[in-house]
Amino acid sequence: MRTFFQKTRLAVVLCALAFGGTQTALAQGNSANAPGKSGHAPGQNKNLGHGNASNGVKALIKANRDIFYSGDLLDIGVKFPRGAELVQNGEADAYLVIFNPDTTLQAVSISQNASEDTTKLFRIEEVDVDFLPEGVYQMGVVLTVPDGDPLNMSDWYNGMLGLLTVRGLTVSESSLDIDEDGDGFVDGDDSGDGFVDEDDSDGADDGTDDDSTDDSGDDTDDDDTAGGDA
Repeated sequence: MRTFFQKTRLAVVLCALAFGGTQTALAQGNSANAPGKSGHAPGQNKNLGHGNASNGVKALIKANRDIFYSGDLLDIGVKFPRGAELVQNGEADAYLVIFNPDTTLQAVSISQNASEDTTKLFRIEEVDVDFLPEGVYQMGVVLTVPDGDPLNMSDWYNGMLGLLTVRGLTVSESSLDIDEDGDGFVDGDDSGDGFVDEDDSDGADDGTDDDSTDDSGDDTDDDDTAGGDA
């Protein structure tokens, strides 16, 4: 069963790396001298529009399902229903951070994918667990200062608000108890983030998109979603 702690594990791991000194080891294509470490980088004392629908940044990770069994199509995309132009203009950089089942981290730049429409990130015609190992993959969209390191929290744009959204995706060779009907979506996941909601007894909104389980090509209107802001 996936608890609230499991939902936030990606953020916890990133924070640990940020303060542990190993944050740059797994970042792909990031400079060791990225800005932000001085405490005076852009965004650290500037609100990029949090709570302001006119200029806030909102990102959603789109997937055609939550659970991918052997032979299934995997189609992952990202959309920025709000604030795409801030990334396009270079005021902030966007990354997809992936926490793999073996606990390794990857960071991939997706600034070029900043669009109000869904843009494709990954597509696998038939999932093969020999190529894509079984387990839970936690993905997050992180906003950083220009040329920042997404695995260094001091480079995040607007601090913790730089983690815009988190999505869980599960790869399995056999059927799972969390998918009793076999439709590829997590049972009891009312928030649509790829995790079971049963342990969220406080009922707090976790900022995820209720429509995030839609096909990655779905351009759902921003008014119908509830993704992360920075």
